Amino acid sequence: MNARKQSKTGALAAGLLALLPALALTGCPSEAPAVAVSGVSLNKTSLTLKVGATETLAATVSPGDAANKAVTWMSSDPTKAIVSSGGSVVAVAAGQAFIIVTTDDGGKTATCTVTIPVDVESVSLNTTSLTLTAGAAETLAATVSPGNASNKAVTWTSSNAAIAAISSDGVVSAVEAGQATITVTTDDGGKTATCTVTVNALVNAAMPSITAQPQGATYTAGHTATALSVTASVSDGGTLSYQWYKNTANSTSGGEPVGTNSSTYVPSITTVETVYYYVVVTNTNNSVTGATTAAAASAVAKIVVEPSGTAGLTIALLGYGQLAIQQGAAAWDGTAITLDKSENGSVTLSAEGFTSVKWYVDGAVTSSTNTLTISAANYGVYTHSITFVGEQDGVPYSQVIPFTVVE
Repeated sequence: MNARKQSKTGALAAGLLALLPALALTGCPSEAPAVAVSGVSLNKTSLTLKVGATETLAATVSPGDAANKAVTWMSSDPTKAIVSSGGSVVAVAAGQAFIIVTTDDGGKTATCTVTIPVDVESVSLNTTSLTLTAGAAETLAATVSPGNASNKAVTWTSSNAAIAAISSDGVVSAVEAGQATITVTTDDGGKTATCTVTVNALVNAAMPSITAQPQGATYTAGHTATALSVTASVSDGGTLSYQWYKNTANSTSGGEPVGTNSSTYVPSITTVETVYYYVVVTNTNNSVTGATTAAAASAVAKIVVEPSGTAGLTIALLGYGQLAIQQGAAAWDGTAITLDKSENGSVTLSAEGFTSVKWYVDGAVTSSTNTLTISAANYGVYTHSITFVGEQDGVPYSQVIPFTVVE
């Protein structure tokens, strides 16, 4: 029995010895190599922080299965911003710094630019009060301090835009009478400054009131005319000025300026003509808030300058028993005929188709013919009257015609 056991044990040992060469050829498995770092990135490449503020950056090492993901943090300028070993950035002073993360494996880097702005401390306006007339505009100027503040942007507002509106660039527009407050606010820090705007109503110079108009007249050429005159007043205490005009048309526009600044003007009557005069009265008031001047034109005054010899008058009968009196080519206007003694002025009157004609001058019968000639040389320098009496078809007619002798 023991002999058989020993035999089996020996056989097993011999088998194992036979396997040893094969095992030596196959060998045992070796350890895998470590995964190297290929890069690193940050969750932010730029950062803006106010002094004292903190923010943590996150670094991502690639590839994700890298064996050594350890990193080191540093600041390019610790006087501006510092960084902890865990990537926490603290803003120290205004300026700029670069936060750099570096992998321990391979020295791969990533950078974040950190900007620490200069804070706004205050804002001021070029004026704290403003007075405008409705319709006017003025620009306010805002000054942000300190001068090197990083963000100088401001916002403008009005407490009542219906009175004073404000644009995005500080232009105040006066709308209507009242008061409003303009406020400027800095985007950085919300600092404010104000300006009180008072808007006055627009008041223009008052229109002149003309109470007495210049009057027209008929003159003999070469004599002196009576001065044209106008009476005007104004309600706002302004100063009145006058400009006379001479026109060939019956109009208050397009005339030729004549005369000086006066409420009267003596027209020239050296030339035989019919002309028209008017005056423009201007009120100037520099104390008003609107237009400082206002002007009004007078009525037109017709000035007729006749030659020294006066056109004759013809008396005729119209239908319905009406007398028609012509002076030259025009109808007689009923005014006194002017005869110049120094120029031997005269006028001839004729009555057509009448019988039993009599002419009375100043009440005395002068002629019984159908024509009458009056010479200035025979009469005194004053106004006289001619009375015509005549019949036509048994019907009596009469007409009084005045004439004035001048010298």
